[in-house]
Amino acid sequence: MGEDNYFVKRRHGNMEGNLNKSDKAKIHRGCYIDICGNITIKDHAEISNDVYIFTHKHHWKHSIGLRRDTQILEPIDLVIEEDAFIGVRSIIYGVERIGKGAIVGAGSVLTKSVPNYEIWAGNPAKKIGERKKEKK
Repeated sequence: MGEDNYFVKRRHGNMEGNLNKSDKAKIHRGCYIDICGNITIKDHAEISNDVYIFTHKHHWKHSIGLRRDTQILEPIDLVIEEDAFIGVRSIIYGVERIGKGAIVGAGSVLTKSVPNYEIWAGNPAKKIGERKKEKK
C-alpha cells in the first residue's frame, strides 16, 4: 500500500531520460522524480515518502539575474544501488550515484554522490557514519 503513488516528470525542455526501476525496489507515496537524465534504481533500494529527485544541474551564462533564457541545464544520470535507502523528505539534486547499502537521512539535501555503505545526512548532506558490510 502506498507504493507506486509517485510523480515522474518525464521531460524538462529538450531533455528526456528514462526511469529503470527494479521490481524489487520501492518508491513510496508523494515522491517527485524529475527525469532529465536516466535513473536506475536497483534491487531492494528504497525511497521514502515525499522525496524529491532532480537529475540535472543548472549552469548560468551570466552572473547577473536569474532569467530563464540565460540558464543551461545539464542532465545527470543517477544510479541508486542495491539496498540503498533515502529518508523521508530528502532532496537529491544532480547526484550521479548513491552507493550499495548507503543511507541518506531524513530531510537531507544531497548534492554529492554517496559511496557504498556510508550514511549521509544534513543540509547540505555530509558523511555522518558508516554501515557494516555484509559478511560473505
